[in-house]
Amino acid sequence: MKIMESGAVIFDFDGTLMDSYTEREFAHREVSKFLSHNIDKMGFKSDPKTMLDLISKIEIEMSDGREWNRNIWWKEVIKRYLGKTIKIPSSVLSDASLIYWNTIMERSTVYPGVISLLQNLKQSGFSLGLISDTDGLKGMKSTRISHSGLSEFFNAILVAGEDTQEVKPSIKPFIKISELLGFPPEKNIFIGDNPKTDVTGAKASGMKTIIIENTTIFFRNYVTLPDLVLKRENINDLEDSIIKILNLKSIE
Repeated sequence: MKIMESGAVIFDFDGTLMDSYTEREFAHREVSKFLSHNIDKMGFKSDPKTMLDLISKIEIEMSDGREWNRNIWWKEVIKRYLGKTIKIPSSVLSDASLIYWNTIMERSTVYPGVISLLQNLKQSGFSLGLISDTDGLKGMKSTRISHSGLSEFFNAILVAGEDTQEVKPSIKPFIKISELLGFPPEKNIFIGDNPKTDVTGAKASGMKTIIIENTTIFFRNYVTLPDLVLKRENINDLEDSIIKILNLKSIE
């Protein structure tokens, strides 16, 4: 199938193309063990289970506040764990962040159906783009995207917060990726998994939007409604949905 008049299909990365959520608790455990060991070395008594619970709680809080610098996360974890602020070597915080992201990178997997979807979209004549927020550690998101093996499918890749000052849901990353792809935003569609970050900015730029609902994690805060909500198990229907929402004609 070929599209007579195409636009660009732009994807989010984590939770949309890559399952980096299922194994995230494993990364929390690795950081918990590392921080507990270092607290012991500082002369305090550690409890990895309490530390693990704090990491999971603070990840939710920091993500809601759009704070992606994991060094800040670990500093807050230790502060709450000890009930006071102490001076923590920056190397400990940086090493904890590397442990976290390297664990995520090694244990993340491409969702079923994604490779064939991207192949079909390219063959149909769509330009493909990718927008993903920074991991808070410069260059790490680009490394993870490269490690995923998906880079080859995209005509343009943008790491918001590094390639632009603003992260999603700011309108600016969506405008910038449209410029890189050479299509006006109203010709494009953005596909993500988090309504709070993946719909508002895209819609404000003029794009259509689709949210893919996962079975392992749900985002229910719909500030701005997408054009379609598609369940993960129906990803094979995504190309037809894109064509319909963008009102495109195809040549069989």
